[in-house]
Amino acid sequence: MTTHERFTKDAQMNVTAASVYKLPLAMLYYEKIAEGEVSEQTLYTYEASHYEQGGPMSLRYSVGDQIELGELLEALIIESDHTAGHILYENLGGWPAFKQAITKYSGTPQSDEFFSYDNVLNADYVGDVLGYLCAHEEEYAQLIDDLKEAMPGEYLESVIQPETAQKYGLYDVYRNVAGIVYGEHPYSIAIFSSLGESGSRVIGEINAICYEYFNGVSWEAPA
Repeated sequence: MTTHERFTKDAQMNVTAASVYKLPLAMLYYEKIAEGEVSEQTLYTYEASHYEQGGPMSLRYSVGDQIELGELLEALIIESDHTAGHILYENLGGWPAFKQAITKYSGTPQSDEFFSYDNVLNADYVGDVLGYLCAHEEEYAQLIDDLKEAMPGEYLESVIQPETAQKYGLYDVYRNVAGIVYGEHPYSIAIFSSLGESGSRVIGEINAICYEYFNGVSWEAPA
């Protein structure tokens, strides 16, 4: 995050993103809040077509209820709520419109597959998203706070536990993450894997290697 060097492997390969897509989705809405287009109190209607299993929103609310944007965004990031995600991208005009909107975070042209109904992203794009997030951290202060609360001790934090802001993704065999690791030499990191249950641990091991490389020392827990 200081030298802007980037190290990549298969970074332009589109892969199943799982819930990592919710990071740029949230960023779009925090921009709308900052611009005064909406507020955290703006209400969104929960429609039957928005339901997706996974997360608390469908248990807290019934079809036809209205939900505040602030609550949707918090559930989207901290609890990775699928119904919240569906409500929010549908209110942007649907999935393809959402995918088109998030291209603003990267100057790299994307393939037709990126804009399809498949939930795919690539590490190169997500690296750009994380760079944009870091460069505009004041605008995204609440989002970053929520990312710091997501899945403590898992994914990037499964081996070492420095201050971390992360959005994880879990679907079938896929274990993915996009995050920022703070410290003396902060860095961003995006990893997509298809390793099943081992994925979270392997992500943590890769992060431990990165931390040692960027900081020159192994991570040690505070006394």
